[in-house]
Amino acid sequence: MLARRLERASDEVELEPVVDRDELLEMQQAIESVHVARSVGRYMVDIVAATRSASGVQVGASPRGSLALLKLSRCARRDRRPRPT
Repeated sequence: MLARRLERASDEVELEPVVDRDELLEMQQAIESVHVARSVGRYMVDIVAATRSASGVQVGASPRGSLALLKLSRCARRDRRPRPT
């Protein structure tokens, strides 16, 4: 996959806007208000740490991976999906 991307020398992505700037900023701010229990936060840290020591994983998740997991869990909850547990 990486080799094909390097050969193309460009992204093949064409995006059409689905929200305007103000809507996007509002959604980003709304996500920040979603509470994440301390126990869930510790669980996220444990998950990321496990990726660094798993024998079948060559490169574990980074600290940014932890932050992405936090954001994703907040988005899921904001969208009224099942709570991250």
